[in-house]
Amino acid sequence: MRHNSAGKHQTVKTSVERELVFLASHTIHHTAIIGMLAEQAGVKVSSDFGVHPSTLRYLEGQAAGLARSA
Repeated sequence: MRHNSAGKHQTVKTSVERELVFLASHTIHHTAIIGMLAEQAGVKVSSDFGVHPSTLRYLEGQAAGLARSA
């Protein structure tokens, strides 16, 4: 893949798998923006709408750790 950064062309190695992973992550980012716009329009959106699954796992782990230490 050729990438133009600051007027310089750089060749970047990539793969279909890498591009699909990026696409999925970027789609979640856009979903989060849609969720914010929906909330501003008065639509109730679940708290995990537009949150990446890895972030949800991290938050669940943090909550479990806090519960154990309480």
